[in-house]
Amino acid sequence: NTMAGTGRAENTGDFGPASAASVFYPAGIAFGRMGIGFVATAHCIRALFTNGTIATIAGTCTTGGFSGDASAAITAKLNQPQGMAVDAAGRVFFADSGNHRIRVLTPIPALKLELLSGDKQSRLTTAPLEFPLAVRLLAQGNVVYPYAPVSWSVSQGSATLSSPVTATAPNGVATVNVKLGDSAGTITITAFVTGVPPVTFTLTARPAPSINAVTGGAGTNPVVAPGSLMLVSGSNFDPATACLYINDQKVPILEVAPTRILAQVPPLEGDTAQLSVSGDCSTSGEVRAAAVAVPVAIAAPEFYYWKGQSLRAVLADTDDAIGPAGLLPERAFRPVRPGEIVSILTSGFGPIDPPLDPGVAATGPLPLILPVKVTIGEWTLSPEDILYAGPATARLGQYELRIRIPIDTPGGELPVRITVGEAISPELATLAVEIPAPAIATANSRRKL
Repeated sequence: NTMAGTGRAENTGDFGPASAASVFYPAGIAFGRMGIGFVATAHCIRALFTNGTIATIAGTCTTGGFSGDASAAITAKLNQPQGMAVDAAGRVFFADSGNHRIRVLTPIPALKLELLSGDKQSRLTTAPLEFPLAVRLLAQGNVVYPYAPVSWSVSQGSATLSSPVTATAPNGVATVNVKLGDSAGTITITAFVTGVPPVTFTLTARPAPSINAVTGGAGTNPVVAPGSLMLVSGSNFDPATACLYINDQKVPILEVAPTRILAQVPPLEGDTAQLSVSGDCSTSGEVRAAAVAVPVAIAAPEFYYWKGQSLRAVLADTDDAIGPAGLLPERAFRPVRPGEIVSILTSGFGPIDPPLDPGVAATGPLPLILPVKVTIGEWTLSPEDILYAGPATARLGQYELRIRIPIDTPGGELPVRITVGEAISPELATLAVEIPAPAIATANSRRKL
């Protein structure tokens, strides 16, 4: 295989791929430190780097001659160099045949390693850094020091380096790419060059998102229904950079906090969907949590709650909160009475007719496609007492159940369940019902004086 050269009699392609460069009359090659190959060509010495690039390091390549002893090799003149050799100190010996001399390229001592760029980056665990770490090696007089080995090591934390050693380029710059490990915290990476003080980079690995559970929007039904809300519980959700994916399709997020995400379930086919959450969304460092399988059904009814098992209900005509007295300190509550109409906030009632587009809330009552059955305690409500079951007005992905409490309903904390089609709500909800005390007639007597 051809390592370098195109077959054309010219020297071209510095700093690019060696395989695309032209090499004019190569007359010798030797390999030195770092695996760098030194090639004698017409009037110059060129270097083949381990990354596949090529660059001229001595001579002008275009014109032969003699000059430059004890000065910068790149400006010296050579005449048909050949017969290359490299010693352990990195000195490159060659026969400058046209000048009838043996000459040597001597590395000058490095004096300073400076941090150039890439410090203070922050990424999620397991993500690659956005930018490589870069240092610049300088010799006396702040002259850049090319083709020198720079060693890299992880001094603290968890990370993987693209290489433990990289060479400085013709501009004296060496870089390394970094992928963070799976441990969050501070990471320090140190660059070393023999004989000069090291340089340290400080990086931050932020914890990646993880998913604990997925439920309907009210948080009680482990099955989700298209069109309704869903609640994703977990950790390390970044409000600024989180994205939600279902079956690898990005889903709009309605609300996001570090431990929860609220979104509307999109149209889905099948009885299971794969859900994942990512951080640093739409960047090269995006990291997704391990996907979880979420059960999907046409309906997955559940209730919202004031507190505990007390479902979120209000009187339909006054908006008075229904529940045991003193349930919450910031709002007055009372039990509902037989004959009164209550509005209950729910989720997961399934498709409606006509359907609403994703992201669009109902502007008024719309009928459900599936039949609805409600039980309070041991009693099943008659269809006449189910006044409305459908999308809640101006509440995206939520539903309203409006019912009349039958006259013969007993008092107490009564369990409530709803069946939509064949799906049944979880056994959690209770409704506080109160039987009014009977009125006692009194007569006032007036005594004459």
